[in-house]
Amino acid sequence: MDTQYKTTRLTFLEYLKRREQKRQPLAETNDTVKRDNLLAHRFVIVETIGSVLQALTIPYAIIGGHAVTFHGRPRMTDDIDILVSSQDAQTALTQLNLQQASPLRTGGYSGLTPDEMRIHVAAPNQRWVSPAIAQAVRTSHGPMVNAPFLVITKLWDSRGSQDETDVLGVLKRMTDADLNATRQLVGQYLPNDVDDLESLISIRHY
Repeated sequence: MDTQYKTTRLTFLEYLKRREQKRQPLAETNDTVKRDNLLAHRFVIVETIGSVLQALTIPYAIIGGHAVTFHGRPRMTDDIDILVSSQDAQTALTQLNLQQASPLRTGGYSGLTPDEMRIHVAAPNQRWVSPAIAQAVRTSHGPMVNAPFLVITKLWDSRGSQDETDVLGVLKRMTDADLNATRQLVGQYLPNDVDDLESLISIRHY
């Protein structure tokens, strides 16, 4: 086992220990959608997002699995995640006509469209939300959160291994300029996660 491998493994283990201490337990409520049969999933392809979200007149950014795919790491997902300001959460719920809505532990709502497509309207009361929405990348599918702020959303939520895998995939495809921008944003908005970010950056190619 070479020295570089040992160092990388130790960095990763230290990272996992820190994240486990920070991680919030998942609330087993309606916002945690479980299906026993994978074949029953109705995966949402990115081309359908624009038509689903066209009713929104408020500022928002697409986050979650579709944003991860947009930034270079393809991932299947059966829902749509959007980021809005806490003041716009109720408006989003109304404009999207979401039914069976339940509150998200991070702020916002989760609900079903009339076509039974699940949408998570994330509305955390955090300083980074407004700039993340304002700096979203304009696409034909809707405004996608940019890569540095996507990392912010994943580090802040701290849900588990899927988020960590997503972050590693996004970091792996970042330019040096994007990596430095991400460092700056994490230092500004999530100072307690600076070490975690550096650990992920150091192991992103392994």
